[in-house]
Amino acid sequence: VARTPEPGPVPKDSIRLYSMRFCPYAQRTRLVLHAKGIKFDTINIHLRNKPEWFLEKNPLGMVPTLETPAGEVIYESPITCEYLDEAPAKNDAGAFFQGIFLDNTPELKKWRAHMLEDPAVKATIHSVESHKAFFKGYAVEKPDYDYGL
Repeated sequence: VARTPEPGPVPKDSIRLYSMRFCPYAQRTRLVLHAKGIKFDTINIHLRNKPEWFLEKNPLGMVPTLETPAGEVIYESPITCEYLDEAPAKNDAGAFFQGIFLDNTPELKKWRAHMLEDPAVKATIHSVESHKAFFKGYAVEKPDYDYGL
């Protein structure tokens, strides 16, 4: 058992990943974190000489292990990925409805600008703020289908 110092608390706007750089199971969790745009920090664990504090967090001593600012500890690759998959992606609806992802596709960006000038689209489109508010409730399984009426 290693005597490495225990890390401080997980920052409020982040999640902590206990990993091992070359572990394919931990890589799976890192892929989900990056794909969802979730802010995280990584602490790599020496798997043959695990720190005591890590074994207190995860008695199985396995990576990947996630720790939330609230002190929740989630481990085993499929479970960490499922947990992260249920978390709302950072700016996921807002970025989509604002067209932020269009910078790399100039033709699609022109088409979107043209569509936003169409009278039928103007009559039926919702604001970015309305979409964000709706999806905020939707993410916690309490959608307000009448939002903005």
